[in-house]
Amino acid sequence: LYTMTTATDSSALGNMEEMKKELEKLDTGSSIIEYTAEELECMREVKMTLQKEDGIDNINPRFLAYTVLVCKCRVPESVKKIQLFLKAIAPFGFDTIESDQELWADSEVDSFLDRYYRVCGRDHDDHSIMWIKGAVIPPGMEKTSIRAGIVYSIAIHADPSSLREGVSFVIDLSAASSAYGRNKAAKNDPKMQKVNQSYPIRPQCILFAGASIGYRVVVNALIKVASVFTKQKILQRIRFVTMEKAVDAFPPGSAPVYVGGNGGGVENTVQWTRERYYQLPIPTL
Repeated sequence: LYTMTTATDSSALGNMEEMKKELEKLDTGSSIIEYTAEELECMREVKMTLQKEDGIDNINPRFLAYTVLVCKCRVPESVKKIQLFLKAIAPFGFDTIESDQELWADSEVDSFLDRYYRVCGRDHDDHSIMWIKGAVIPPGMEKTSIRAGIVYSIAIHADPSSLREGVSFVIDLSAASSAYGRNKAAKNDPKMQKVNQSYPIRPQCILFAGASIGYRVVVNALIKVASVFTKQKILQRIRFVTMEKAVDAFPPGSAPVYVGGNGGGVENTVQWTRERYYQLPIPTL
């Protein structure tokens, strides 16, 4: 088993023991992740393939590791997933997956995490619950939205069972439905939908909660446009449900606080996301 951190991350991870103690108090499935030799070898193959085929040699190593494990260490699938994600975010000025420092240096990332993302308890299989408050992204804020999505996605998967077995995924569309009813869809919606569907993720279920009938039509149309980025079997796991049914799909109290749960006992979404993000080890490649 092998793990490694770089000197540039030592300040962020130097207090790992203290961080572990704090995380152990929360119902978030926290546990140390150790990569196997086989997993590390797959990561090296993916990295070399990306270098050879696309000239990419500075991809965020945490994102690389997370993608490979979510793709079950299948090298071709991992390469394709990263290539598709890079293609989806390219229109917004990205040519790679930025480093830890670059992602967190965006001063608006914290506010996006607070506004659009929620921390939950665990699902019935002891996996993370990825809960997003869907909304129209203001023009000009797409890059921040993508950065927040990257750090939150990695954080949600930063425990052994979620990383290797998958997560439950909920999108609260009630606010987006209301915005659509007033203003119709934003011009960036199709491009952002492609981004949203290209994140590496292994959802065991996908619940679209609180969408109006009219907005369901819009969402289905956007999914069809962006389906090239997503496997058909994943699309088949999508269900439109009421908010009450979304809450009832998980153990009592696991839902976010704003819908009546206890959010895994987490009070600060930004702090939790940052700590969990750095909990995913940088692999030795």
